[in-house]
Amino acid sequence: MYNCLCNVEFLSVVRREDLFIQTKYTPPPGQDPASIPYDPRAAVPSQVRKSFETSLENLGTNYVDSLVLHSPLNTAEKTQAAWEAMEELKLQGKVKQLGISNCYSLPLLKSLCSAARVKPAVVQNRFYVDSGYDTELRQWCSD
Repeated sequence: MYNCLCNVEFLSVVRREDLFIQTKYTPPPGQDPASIPYDPRAAVPSQVRKSFETSLENLGTNYVDSLVLHSPLNTAEKTQAAWEAMEELKLQGKVKQLGISNCYSLPLLKSLCSAARVKPAVVQNRFYVDSGYDTELRQWCSD
């Protein structure tokens, strides 16, 4: 186990509130099959909750500053189910902000935002010349 924040020497130098800790829920296709932190056959909300619980345990903390959906799932319904499970964690005070990464579809991001109770505070993407640096998506986010 990692338990990085349980190190007494570390905590004598750095306070938890001085750190920004982010973790991600990664859907099964993005996971190493040998170390998935949840049952990949479980419903998406259960996967999100178990993944998050495992992250808290590994990090040795009782909350994170940011929880990111690593990528949209293979359907809009599953993506929404994952987001709603993440919103619950936020509303329970276990997460300060939510985000999404690897979301290169502006219509998908707009759909997620319109249905969300908690809007993404972060869109974490890699931007490429071939995608025109996702100018339209970045413009929409800045508006």
